[in-house]
Amino acid sequence: MFPIRISSWQPHARSLLGPKQISVANDRYVGITPFFSFIAGLAYYTNADPEGAADEFQAALIGDIIAADAEPDEPAHTEAQALTLLFLGNARFLQGDYEAAERAYRRSIELRPEFGESLCNLGLLKAIQGDNVAALDLLAEAVSAAPDSPFVHYNLGILQQRLGRLEQALESFRRATASRSRLCRGPAAARRFAAQPGRER
Repeated sequence: MFPIRISSWQPHARSLLGPKQISVANDRYVGITPFFSFIAGLAYYTNADPEGAADEFQAALIGDIIAADAEPDEPAHTEAQALTLLFLGNARFLQGDYEAAERAYRRSIELRPEFGESLCNLGLLKAIQGDNVAALDLLAEAVSAAPDSPFVHYNLGILQQRLGRLEQALESFRRATASRSRLCRGPAAARRFAAQPGRER
């Protein structure tokens, strides 16, 4: 199976929220505001419940859209929508609803083209669907948008390796390593491919 690393806060969400906040989000504040719906969505997402997460992210998105209509000149609303759509796309992705995931990612990119995570995840979706050309293009865009993201470089490296572009893959893993993120397996991947037989030097 394609070893994707979906770009998101998932590995950090539990530490960001903490068990008390997760409990409160699930118990008291669900649906009250877009913010608390988003927090509840993160709680479900962290607890491997993409259906519950998708419901909460959808509720947060509706609230974000209403807020943006009331204050159309406030850029924070656009950013909130783009971020919520990224997570909604991730939840749909994990549910296996790739069509809905793609819609969410594309809308996120429309709102904030510099969101490298949305570009990256849409690229991963295309790779899983077998469209490697589109996947490479999207991941290249993601690198330009988020050059310091270990996720983007790691996933680009994985796709390059799958396509036999080992020198390019090694460079992507080195860049992932340079980000110094604990979320990325770039160091191990770089060592593995540096020692791979038949790699051009």
